[in-house]
Amino acid sequence: MAYSGRPRLSSLQLRALTVIRRSPGINLTRLAEVTGTAVPATSRLCDRLEAGGLLNRGRNVENRREVGLILTPQGHESIAYLFSRRAAALREVLRAMPAERRHCLLVGLRAFTEAAECTDRFS
Repeated sequence: MAYSGRPRLSSLQLRALTVIRRSPGINLTRLAEVTGTAVPATSRLCDRLEAGGLLNRGRNVENRREVGLILTPQGHESIAYLFSRRAAALREVLRAMPAERRHCLLVGLRAFTEAAECTDRFS
């Protein structure tokens, strides 16, 4: 069943879903660390995502005392939808830029990526 609605997610909700997608089974404490939020706030965030059908909590198979977080099929579809919309919007903006400006942007983004790789801020 394809996701037909338009998900309305805050940037923090989208970030949390993206982290969970990248690290299925991540626990609440680690998610809080990665998103830079307090554990109680992250728990409430996950409550809302779970109530929205985007996320499930379940026992971690490796450590049954921990609760792991995984996306539902609707969660995966929501992220795919939002990312495809974002990509389309970026393509539209890039097409409107002169070629020389796109090249300057590319040079700047490469420098940014190199600098970011020297830190763990974006991991």
